[in-house]
Amino acid sequence: MVSDKKDDYRAVFKDKNSLKDSLYIIKSKSLEDKLSEARILFGVSLQEINFWNTLLNTNANKISQDISQESELIIELKNIFGEDFELPGNYKKVDLENFNNKESVDFLKWACKLTSLNLLQIKKLLPDFNGIRDWHYSKFKNLFSIEELFGKALLLSLSNQGIAEQSKFYSIRKTYNEFVDKANKRLSIENAYLFDVDYKQLLLDNLDRSYNINTKDTALVGILILNYYEELLDDYKIEMNDLSDEIKGLLYFEGHYAHLKTLFDELKKDDDTATEKDIPSDDAVLPISKTLIGGKNAPLPKGKKTKARPPLEFSKKREGQQKRAGKIAEKFVFNSLKKEYPEGNIQWLSGNSEQQGMVKDDSLGYDIRYTIDNSENWIFLEVKSVSNDSFIISAHEVYVAFEKSKIGEEYHLGLVKDGKYIWLRIFLLPMNGKITLN
Repeated sequence: MVSDKKDDYRAVFKDKNSLKDSLYIIKSKSLEDKLSEARILFGVSLQEINFWNTLLNTNANKISQDISQESELIIELKNIFGEDFELPGNYKKVDLENFNNKESVDFLKWACKLTSLNLLQIKKLLPDFNGIRDWHYSKFKNLFSIEELFGKALLLSLSNQGIAEQSKFYSIRKTYNEFVDKANKRLSIENAYLFDVDYKQLLLDNLDRSYNINTKDTALVGILILNYYEELLDDYKIEMNDLSDEIKGLLYFEGHYAHLKTLFDELKKDDDTATEKDIPSDDAVLPISKTLIGGKNAPLPKGKKTKARPPLEFSKKREGQQKRAGKIAEKFVFNSLKKEYPEGNIQWLSGNSEQQGMVKDDSLGYDIRYTIDNSENWIFLEVKSVSNDSFIISAHEVYVAFEKSKIGEEYHLGLVKDGKYIWLRIFLLPMNGKITLN
């Protein structure tokens, strides 16, 4: 295929210093699409030229579409702005399509100052220009610290309510992630043509209005999001994750001991419910080994050949064993990460979480998110307990892995097998979602 097309690309690059003499050949051979592709990959794209011509906003000063190299662009710009003109030092990192990184935003600020235009004026001249919407969205979605503030404000708003309202606390908290994702997208669009945006305050104001809470209340300083009935759960050997959302909501308010005891008496304890001995202590950790899988052409690890087994029938006992194994694995990984990265921010978010103050949500597509140095570079981790040398990853988890990868974020698998925590970074997964390990 490449050999068949090489003459087409030779036509695009016929001229050494410009494309003027090649335009006739390009048009005669209908190679305009190859020219556009070559410009984007190796030179100055038409999009780049059009953007500059939009900034210039005059018929007298136009950048020629015949140029193909950045050096020619600089010469033309010097003719317009003077010999002292220089492009910003990080110009090569500017994304003139999405403007979704710091270099692109800095360039737009510089360009607006150079041309005395603002972002809305550029939008009027260039209808396809979306401002810095994508940059704003990337900043909004990293405001993870707001979750705890939201939880405290919601808890305070329900503190003087009756049992019916307080039982809604957990289920309302679960709506946070979906609400915030929609709000972040909307706020990014609404502020796409502004440079200075107070991301945190905008999102908090939206939460206050939508949930009828007050995240500015000074009383929030003394509010703790705590499960007041851990001892009662231990006495009954009941896992919090096995309770209904209504009962979970009551756990965060004092004064419900008798009511909860009555509810727990009605629940039949399963024979294989996790015992206190099963669950790791808060300082129990595992040795960590790290490896990479995937890549465009990388083979997946090959497993041992075993005879095909009949499908396992569903049973309540097996389900309980799987839940217990999952929680044990997650706690081991959580403890290990805290020890490995003492300066980091480790957040255990699944329904198994014992970490106070977190919005627990099993629909995220990962169990833990963390930073190694308390920065904004979050890593998203799905924990798997490995059994019979294999584990299953859901379609949703695969989707989240790819979505994170597409925007440059890291999605990892944390595998717990034979007393070891194995770290895997996901680049590419098999379509059936099943990975077999040696």
